[in-house]
Amino acid sequence: MIKHSLDVISKAVEHLNPGQSPVVTFDQPLYALAKQIQFKWPEKYGEDKLVVMFCCGWVKALVQADISSPGTANSFLKAAHVSRTRRAHQITAAALNVLQHQAYDNYCQTQTDEVPLEFEAWCSQRAVNILQFQYWSIVLELELLMLVFVWSLREASFSIYLDALTELAKWFHAMDHTHYARWIPVHLRNMAELPRTHPSIAQEFRAGNFTVEKTKRVFSSIAIYQAHEQMNACIKGDGGAVGLTDNPSALLRWMVAGPEVARSIQEFEASSKEPGRPDDTSHHDQTTSVQVSFIKDVRSLVTAIEHLGNPFEEDSMDLIALHSKEIAGPSAVEAVRKVKQTGKHQFEAFTRECLVERTKPVDDTIPRNKLMVFDGAAIIQMLKPTSVKTFNEYAHEIFIPYLTSKLESVSRLDLVWDRYLSESLKAATRAKRGKGVQRRVVGAAAIPRNWQNFLRVDSNKTELFTLLSDALLRWFVQEDKQLVVTDDVEVLSKPPLPDLSSIAPCTHEEADSRMLLHVAHAARNDHQKIMIQTVDTDVVVMAVAVAQGLQPEDELWVAFGTGKSFRYLAAHEIAAGLVPEKARALPVFHALTGCDTVSSFVGHGKKTAWAVFPE
Repeated sequence: MIKHSLDVISKAVEHLNPGQSPVVTFDQPLYALAKQIQFKWPEKYGEDKLVVMFCCGWVKALVQADISSPGTANSFLKAAHVSRTRRAHQITAAALNVLQHQAYDNYCQTQTDEVPLEFEAWCSQRAVNILQFQYWSIVLELELLMLVFVWSLREASFSIYLDALTELAKWFHAMDHTHYARWIPVHLRNMAELPRTHPSIAQEFRAGNFTVEKTKRVFSSIAIYQAHEQMNACIKGDGGAVGLTDNPSALLRWMVAGPEVARSIQEFEASSKEPGRPDDTSHHDQTTSVQVSFIKDVRSLVTAIEHLGNPFEEDSMDLIALHSKEIAGPSAVEAVRKVKQTGKHQFEAFTRECLVERTKPVDDTIPRNKLMVFDGAAIIQMLKPTSVKTFNEYAHEIFIPYLTSKLESVSRLDLVWDRYLSESLKAATRAKRGKGVQRRVVGAAAIPRNWQNFLRVDSNKTELFTLLSDALLRWFVQEDKQLVVTDDVEVLSKPPLPDLSSIAPCTHEEADSRMLLHVAHAARNDHQKIMIQTVDTDVVVMAVAVAQGLQPEDELWVAFGTGKSFRYLAAHEIAAGLVPEKARALPVFHALTGCDTVSSFVGHGKKTAWAVFPE
């Protein structure tokens, strides 16, 4: 289909402007296909034959850079919503800038005996020493970066467009948006080579003709794809673009005549204006009422944030949520400290290896930065069905929302279930915990009143695990995330992973040890920050032993415990504090000094044993 589109576009351009190189814009998925076509058939579709542009409208970039939510992005399809959303970010950027300068003014007033630092130097110093300041400085930087990108389109400045998109590309890498991280550098590389491959088009782009001006108003240029969408909407509104893709001849005629039809409709609408009235070329924001309203909203937001506490005046070393005052864990702290440098490093490495030196293909795996591995049974024990009546409700109202919240901050989530074997040593241990009533676990069945008794029956848990896994896999549709779920000895993944041989089939009975196989699999697939969530000490011990064999840049965290006892443990740091042999021997030490199936020495606990454990 894309090849056919390129053929049709080439014929249409040749008919209208003989000798001109076609310029085609695609969104991310279609751009990827178009570039692959160019790579595979360079003699007909090569980069010297036509220019394929990435349609980097600010709306899509806003979402992919994690500055706005996907739900909000759906409202961007309407121009009024785009304006309102852009205004919201303008207000946010202005308010944060005011708060930052207020914090600086307060600092200057306290420096009675010393000469205050210049503003930029003060910001740099605070960002290094105060994590809260660094985080909100990043937020302000991203807001301004997005507004610069909008500015480049509205002012039709090709150089600013490339600069802003280059900076955004680094954040796509940092935030694990692999599709945009892969193809935007390709687009930037193509644009940089335009003076050599298509000098005339490069000249037109530098003159601002990479955007479209539909009106004579200032600051009103729009991206090419956005102009196409508006033109299509105009034509479809008159019933003229229905079923065209099924008829190649009609499609070709529409491509040639479409812009003229849209222009005719606009001219007809313009003819209804009052005769003799001059065209207004000012921007719609250049009115007193709009500017007064903007200032009012900025002041209101500044006041609201000040009531919560100016984040630029925070002096503690913690990263604190503005509204709830919750303190972020070590993994979040580390991510904030390294996020900018991580994105820059990955962007530069990808550009160098795949586009300059070409030692790796463009479709080579892009390392992701965050992974979380869950002990599924521990989650079930923790998530009580207090407000639901059926197993379906439990799956969709308690279990899946819990994992959804975890998916927001990671690029891959592994859910590992226990297996229950009748001949296992653990079977006797589980039997001592009491007996329950066996039930048939189906979606419409009622939740048992006694959840703990229900979970004492192995078959109940096995059927529940299957039901929850099926519900989770059906629900999961995020293309930029990876979900891995165990299914007895097998493993299910969505999107499908190419190689699961190291984790499936797996005969491990307990999730405790099986999770570590998933950690190793993730580390081999370029995940550098991995977190395991568990309530079992055994997992912590094994995690430290495994962390000893990871690469120096890899991090393995354990989210351990629940409630007031919950804490984050840096397994890689614990392992680094031990000699390698001692770290590797930890599981044996743990087993011999007391674990689930082995008693401890009478009168001698783990601390005593550790004191005599040789270095």
